[in-house]
Parts: sequence; C-alpha cells; structure tokens
Amino acid sequence: MSDPLQTAEAGREGEASESLALVVCGALMKEAREVATQRGWVVDFYGVPARHHAQPQQILSAVESMLDQLEGKYDKVVLVYGDCGTSGALDRLLQDRGVIRIPGPHCYEMYAGASYAAITQDCAGTYFITDYLVRHWETTVLADTEPEWRKSY
Repeated sequence: MSDPLQTAEAGREGEASESLALVVCGALMKEAREVATQRGWVVDFYGVPARHHAQPQQILSAVESMLDQLEGKYDKVVLVYGDCGTSGALDRLLQDRGVIRIPGPHCYEMYAGASYAAITQDCAGTYFITDYLVRHWETTVLADTEPEWRKSY
C-alpha cells in the first residue's frame, strides 16, 4: 500500500509532489489533521460523516459521492475510514476507483492499533468512546438509540 507520507516528503525535499486528498471519517478528522501537521504533509482534507457507522450502507453512498466530487482534481486520494460494516463493499468501490484505504475493519481500530483485535475478541461488544463521540454524543449515540433508552440519559 502507498504511504501518503511519501508524497508529502517528496514535496518537502524539493522534488515534484503529487496533489493528495484524504477523505476522512469524521470521527478521525481531528487526529488525521494532527498527524498531517506533525509530519508536514501537504494534503487537503474532506470529511465523511461518522454518523454513518450506525448505517454502513450510507458509508458507501457518502464515500462514492465524495469521490465523484474529487475525481480528476488530485493525483492521489486516500480514504481514512475502516470497512465499518460494509462487508468489503467499500474496498470494492475503492478498487474500481483506484483509491487506496488505510487498512482496518473499523475506524476505531486506528485508535487501538495492534491491540484492537485482542480488545474486541476478549471483550465482545466493546464500545469505543472517543473524544469525537463525547463531543457529538447527542447526534451520534443518542440519535440511534431506542426512545426508551434516551430517557435514562
């Protein structure tokens, strides 16, 4: 898999650089921007709503729409989004478009890294609370819960 860092570092060293777009899950946007800034990457960011995790079919349509908007505007587009329940459909869409994706079954794996598999295997049903979810609790978590559960919050 290509590393977006290679593109950014080429530009810093005075070589011709490719234009790079990162299409990022909204839950990962803050961290993606921080990594890009720390590494000096020259990159444009485009967000895909994190709320689509609750309905994976919406991930596909949102990513496809974003890729349609970006088509022909960048030399390279990288998706920073896990498969997140699309059962491989997201990767098939990206393959057809020539777009690469940061590997992983779920966006939250990108926070947990190598320990993700152990955490989710040992603690089935683990719910990852991130700063994004805390900041957007009402519109992400509570919006998708049953009305009787919301009363307890």
